[in-house]
Amino acid sequence: LVNTSHYQTDYVLLIRALANRLVQQYKHECTTSWNWFENSITYANAVLPEALLYAWKATGLEIYKRIAIASFDFLMHLTFNGSTFKAISNVTWLQKDTTVPAPKLGGEQPIDVAYTIIALNTFYNMTEEPLYLMRLHIAFTWFLGNNHLKQIIYNPCTGGCYDGLEENSINLNQGAESTLSYLMARYTVAQLPKITRYNTSSKSKLTSPLATLVHSFEEMD
Repeated sequence: LVNTSHYQTDYVLLIRALANRLVQQYKHECTTSWNWFENSITYANAVLPEALLYAWKATGLEIYKRIAIASFDFLMHLTFNGSTFKAISNVTWLQKDTTVPAPKLGGEQPIDVAYTIIALNTFYNMTEEPLYLMRLHIAFTWFLGNNHLKQIIYNPCTGGCYDGLEENSINLNQGAESTLSYLMARYTVAQLPKITRYNTSSKSKLTSPLATLVHSFEEMD
């Protein structure tokens, strides 16, 4: 359904039907301080605005693009703080009318980070907004230790990924979902041209987490 080179008529009709449901949900829940599709934000959240952006690409309907950007930017406002990324905690989730994430640390899952990275790549490619690219790199450094525990989540010895970032420790289990999430995130970033990977903003220098990312890519190449 997301083959942007060719859309069959039947697929476009299906895309519009599903996208219209997202639009209806968004309009039902949206307020001046809550730009989201549901009354709570849980995990793997970035796929919803990303789906609407693809729907805009397939149909050309501007309402899909407008809501995609508004909802995605709202999510980014909640999860990015300067040069760090913090996924919505599965300890509390985030409920409507509580637009500041709970101070409770922990409960961050690799799947949420990976889906954010993939969506940021999609939004950057379709809008050419450099802030999306910069945040893509920042989000990836969450795996490399740019998190509240300053601990690496990717295990270079096994090639796996730990299952989560808790308040005071790492969940040392290395499940398939977490490992695939890391690999999808790494693949997404690795596909960027070198000059794009390293120069996330012409107006800012690489911070320490981004410098770490640069070194990791030098080892990969």
